[in-house]
Amino acid sequence: MEGQNMIFAKENTSVVVPQAYALYSNPETGENYTVMEQIHRETLLSLWPELSQSDKDLIMTTLRSYFDEMRRLPSPGYYGSLGGGAVLDEIFWTKEAEASINGPFASEDAVNEAFARKYVYDGRPPFRAEFYRQCLPHILHGYSPTFTHGDFQRKNIIVQRSEEEDQMGQEVNQGMRVVLSDWEKSGCYPSHWEYCLAVCAL
Repeated sequence: MEGQNMIFAKENTSVVVPQAYALYSNPETGENYTVMEQIHRETLLSLWPELSQSDKDLIMTTLRSYFDEMRRLPSPGYYGSLGGGAVLDEIFWTKEAEASINGPFASEDAVNEAFARKYVYDGRPPFRAEFYRQCLPHILHGYSPTFTHGDFQRKNIIVQRSEEEDQMGQEVNQGMRVVLSDWEKSGCYPSHWEYCLAVCAL
């Protein structure tokens, strides 16, 4: 699914993603494979402390434009993976398929109910699940399904800097290519999803 997500992002936005060269499945095992471009540069996680403020501002502006563009894509009318499949984030994972937890979901109420069901599925106290059933519809409502990267954190942002030397032999930054990698969990999530996951990742 990661390959399809990257192709979708590349065809419908100007977000810079690794090039997917081939997608194929092993019919015997059901395993899916993606042959893709390997990006050689540093992740934002390792690079951030050494960046200048102007570089940081440029990266943040670029990332903001990426997510604004994804937010402007037409809503598919469901919460799930591309093509109407189950939600791919492990928050919704179950050993055996359970549509009420894995999706796809036709409504925001169904997404909120899935949170409560998954809580019980994981062996946690039912009284907390009931608390979620009462509270989440009041807190998490009005967030339409939006195409979402699904794992937005600094380790999945690759920065390529093109540099050349000036007349004094000093390196001069000539620009940056900001690449979003790891599209495995992408899909149509509530529009708050990217923000919530980024907060958790930090």
